[in-house]
Formats: sequence, structure tokens, C-alpha cells
Amino acid sequence: MVILSLHFLSFKLVNLLEIVIYKMPIKHLAEYPVIDNNNPFFWIIYSVVGVAIPLFLSYIYNTIKSQKLTHKYRYPFNKKYQE
Repeated sequence: MVILSLHFLSFKLVNLLEIVIYKMPIKHLAEYPVIDNNNPFFWIIYSVVGVAIPLFLSYIYNTIKSQKLTHKYRYPFNKKYQE
């Protein structure tokens, strides 16, 4: 479920880019899930951004989580390091 919500947030970033490029009104940002302006090449950007950003954020989250767990169990008897 988190990945799906990150997909939609990523689509909103592309929508914002499209609004800036085509000088559209900001109200188009509320269109769901993407802006329909008949540009045949924006699906490539939506696909790349919609996959890359959620995967990148998931990787960052898992890296931080594993480092925190590793740090927690490195000093199991010292309460100072178990935050």
C-alpha cells in the first residue's frame, strides 16, 4: 500500500513538471491520476518516475532501518546505545 501511494505522489511531481512546461493553471494538479493533455511521450516520464522514486525511497528506508537494527544489536548490554 505504501508503494502505491508513493506512485501517486511521484505522478504528482510529473504533473507539476508538465504544468510548468506547458504553463497550465495549477488547478490541473488536482487531476487524477495524471494530466490528460494528449502528449504521447509523457507516459515514458510517468513510468520512469513512478517506478524509480518509490524504489529509491524504499531502498533508503530499508537501509536506514537495517542500520538502526544493526546498531541496536551491536551493543546489546549497554542501554545508552539502544535508542
